[in-house]
Amino acid sequence: KTLRECEDELRSTLEDWVLVGLKLGHPIPVLAGYDLNKEPSHESMAAL
Repeated sequence: KTLRECEDELRSTLEDWVLVGLKLGHPIPVLAGYDLNKEPSHESMAAL
């Protein structure tokens, strides 16, 4: 396989892993300080 094919396969596998994890209710790993597991905060329109 070429490097590009390996990258594509890895990307696809990671996407599948994340989707299965979400369906099973697992948290998403925090990467580079980005935590996608936090509940969104809804500020009032007056704060804008």
